[in-house]
Parts: sequence; structure tokens; C-alpha cells
Amino acid sequence: MLAELSAAISSIKATSDIVKGIGSALSEVKLNEIKLDLQRALLEAREALSDAQAVEAATAARIRELEQEIVRLKDWSVERQRYQLCDVGRGGFAYLLRTGTENGEPAHWLCATCFNQGRKSLMQSKGNGVGNRSAAERGLDVTFACDTCKSSFQAPWNVNPASYAKKQALETLGPGERCDKCGADELRLQREEADPVFGDLGGRRQFLKCTKCAFETERIK
Repeated sequence: MLAELSAAISSIKATSDIVKGIGSALSEVKLNEIKLDLQRALLEAREALSDAQAVEAATAARIRELEQEIVRLKDWSVERQRYQLCDVGRGGFAYLLRTGTENGEPAHWLCATCFNQGRKSLMQSKGNGVGNRSAAERGLDVTFACDTCKSSFQAPWNVNPASYAKKQALETLGPGERCDKCGADELRLQREEADPVFGDLGGRRQFLKCTKCAFETERIK
């Protein structure tokens, strides 16, 4: 009887241990599931944070680009006022510095196509394609081309930025205007620049001087 009771107690104890073992196992499984869920949530949070940081960085970069573009457009608005479109012959057109706005720069032509797209690109002389003999010797046209957009035109052999600028300066000089001080027709344009107030609207400020009495004046064109 005692032996059977002892066996029964042993069986009950064993069953209890098994139940406890099962409960412990179930708890570990649940804990592992919770751990996996937590790890998954942390991973998703990290990914979401990374995406947010990437979006923030891209937005900041775009803002910087737009700010730089605004500055460039403002600068270009002023810069383009220094140039005027010129017919260089043979159906070709280029932009040339206005008389009085050179600021020490040598005479040059800018590509009309690039200029109208908001950028400066020089028209480079490509010669006349006849080797060492000059265009003047044969009276041949000279090809000018833009290395940026590949636009090109031909100009008479004796027409180049320097000669065109000189011709333009002489035409600008003209007979002179009547001087308000001495009355002589010697009031001449000295230089021209974008007006600080009306420049965005195309306003130009001209500085004139009388070559006879040295009287100086300004006006907005």
C-alpha cells in the first residue's frame, strides 16, 4: 500500500513536472514570438527612420538647388543686359557686348542658341577650311561654332567680334548729342549698365560726357 501510494505520489509529481515543463516551454515559445515581433518592429522603425532621413536629405538638397537657381537667374538677368543680338552676316546671329559694358573683357560673340537658354557659350573661330592660306587671301567666309551646342554660322572674312565691336562703337558714337552746358553736339555715351532699380524690366543707365566741355550726365534708357 505504501509502495503504491509512493508510486502514485511519484506519478503525480512526474505529471506535475511534465505540466510545468510544458508551461515553461509554452512561455519560452511565446517569449520568442514576442522577441521576434519586437525585433521586426524595431527593424521597421529603423527602415522608416532611414527613409525619412533620406527624404529629408533629398528635400534639403533640392532646396539648395532651387536657391542656387534663383541666384543664378538673378545674376543672369543682370548679365544678359550687357549683350545685344547682332546680325553678323550670311544669315548668322550672335550676341555681342554692348558698348560701354566690356569691363575689361575682349570683344567676343556668344552663341544665340545657348544665350536664349540662359547660359554663356563663346562662338569660336574654326577657320575657313583651306589650310594655311588666310581667308583674306581668298575672300572666303570664316566658320564660327559653339562647342557646347554645336551651332555654327559663317561670317565674311573681315567680320569678327573685334571688328564688329569697333563698328558698333563708331555707330554708337555718332555725331554726338547737344550738350546741356555748352550747346555743342559733343555729348557722347561713355558707358552703359543695367539700372539698379529698373534693370529687371530692361532699364539701362547711360553715362554721357561732352568731349568739348567735359560736362557729365546720366539718364535711364
